[in-house]
This record gives sequence, C-alpha cells and structure tokens, in this order.
Amino acid sequence: MASTFELLTSAFQQHQIGHFTEAEQLCQQILTIDPNQIEALHLFGVIAIQTGRYELAADLITWAIALNPHDFVFHVNLGSALRAQGKLDEAIACFQKALELKADCAEAYNNLGAAFEVRGERDRAVSCYQQAIRLRPDFGEAYNNLGNTLLLMERVDEAADCFKRSLELNPNHAEAYSNLANALLSQGKTEEPLTLCKRALELKPDFPEAFNNLGNALQSQGKHDEAVACYRSALAIKPNFAEVYTNLGTSLTAQGKLDEAINVLTHALELKPDYALTMRSMGNVLQAKGMLNEAVAYYGKALELKPNFAEAYFHMGNTLKEQGRLAEALGGTRLRHPEIP
Repeated sequence: MASTFELLTSAFQQHQIGHFTEAEQLCQQILTIDPNQIEALHLFGVIAIQTGRYELAADLITWAIALNPHDFVFHVNLGSALRAQGKLDEAIACFQKALELKADCAEAYNNLGAAFEVRGERDRAVSCYQQAIRLRPDFGEAYNNLGNTLLLMERVDEAADCFKRSLELNPNHAEAYSNLANALLSQGKTEEPLTLCKRALELKPDFPEAFNNLGNALQSQGKHDEAVACYRSALAIKPNFAEVYTNLGTSLTAQGKLDEAINVLTHALELKPDYALTMRSMGNVLQAKGMLNEAVAYYGKALELKPNFAEAYFHMGNTLKEQGRLAEALGGTRLRHPEIP
C-alpha cells in the first residue's frame, strides 16, 4: 500500500497537469487514512475552488487553517472561496490576515483588490492592484484586474495600457484580449477590437464576454445581424448576462424589431434593475415606437442612475423636441453642452 507521502506526491502531480478528478480522489484516499492531513485538506480545497464548489472549498481550507493558522497561502485561498460566495467582508479579512503573515504577498493584494472592486470601493481596489504590481512586476493578472477597474472609472487610456502590459507578460491571456477590445471600443475604435475578440475566442471558445465585445464591435460598424448572432452566442453560454441583453436590445432596435427589443430589454432590467444603459436603450425603442412619454420617463431614470450620461440627455432632448416641449428640450441640451450660453 502506498504511503501517505506517496499518495500526496501523486495528488500534487495530478493536480499540476490538470487532472483534478484524479487528484481529488487521491486527497480523499489520504483523508480516509489521516483526516487531519493538512496538505491534502488544502489541496482538496483548492480543487474545489477550481471546480466551482466554493462552500466545500471553504470548509476544507478552514479545517486546514484550524490545524495550521500560520500559512498565509491557506488564508489567501480561503478568501478566494469566500469571495466567490459573495462573502466579501469575510474574504477581505482573510486577505488581510494573509498580509499580516506575509506583508509582501502580491497574490493577497491582487485578491484583496478584487474584493474591494466587487464592493464598489474602486480607489482601494486600484491601490491594491498597484501594490501587487510593485511587489511582482511580472504579475499579468494584476495588470488585467487593474485595467478592468480603471475602465469602470472611465480612465480608458490607462486601462488600455494595463491590458497591453498584461498581454506582453502573457500573450495567451484571453481575458486581456477581450478587455483590451472593450477599452478600444470606448476610445471609438472598431477594427482592432474585432481582431482582439476573435483572438480571445480562439484561445477560449466558450468566452461569453468576448462574444459580447465582438458583438459590440460589429454593432458599432452597423453590422447588426452579425452582432445579434454574437450576443446570442454569449447568452447560450451565460444565460443571465444582463449587459448582453441590453446590447442585443440595441441591435434589435436598429433592425426595427421593436417588440422583440422591448421583451429583451425588459428581461435585462429584471436581471439588473439599476443599469443606466438599459434604461437608455429602453427609452430609444419606446421613442422609435412613438411612445414618447414613456421614452422620456426611461431617459429620466437613466439620468438618475448616471447623472452625467450625455447620450441619455441627447435622446431625451430629441424626444422632448418631438413632443413640442422645446424649452425643456433646450434645457436638456444645455445640460449636455454647458459651454452653450
């Protein structure tokens, strides 16, 4: 019979080559012999994270920490399992504990930044990612995460630079290709994003975000039939992707499929009720149907959610003008263009 050491060595080898099922079975065999074998508990927990069983992962790694509370890696991985469950405060506490044990742990700073990002604390997220990069200048994932946060903060040029640096460090990083495409679309570019999204999908064919960004690039070129096909591919992989429903609704509106667009956008709002872009898109389709009062109401909701939403001001102004409400329309235009006297 193989010794515990031999079984554990085999488990690590199987895990390293991506044979998660075999590695897990070896861990279970070890734990049958010794329920407190720390490395087997932790490895089993890591496998559970990688296979999406986050509660199991948290239980296993918590058990390992109870046996050895001084291993910073255990705390980092427990934090990852908790963050995946939406337990952000607990996850943050784990990453901070890891940093108490190892102050120069770049992975802990990267994960802490991701937790702050989900909690909406973007300045803190940026600081964490930057610290991770200072500690480990070749940390491509941290550059990618920093770029995502900067993009959400509308610091588009900086975000694009981060994604480019991530790709320099890892030319096969599908997420960075897709994210760079998104940043370039925000800069008004359309050709390069197409190439980037296609490369992302070559590397990761079941990548809904890349299908979404490819659809956006096609939509920006007026290729709505192709864009719709991309959005539907994204939704086949990730059925509750609210942003894709919004983008699909926009292309359906451009195709004149207004009732279908309303249904799609209604579902988007069910999934994400506070998304200003969906409110704007719903306003557009209602305006196209001649439902002007309803359109104005949706533009107003979009502006409540995003007060500096120039496109919503523009469409609201046009709709008010169409209703003959010229003074109100002019007021909206002034809000959008404060330089006009």
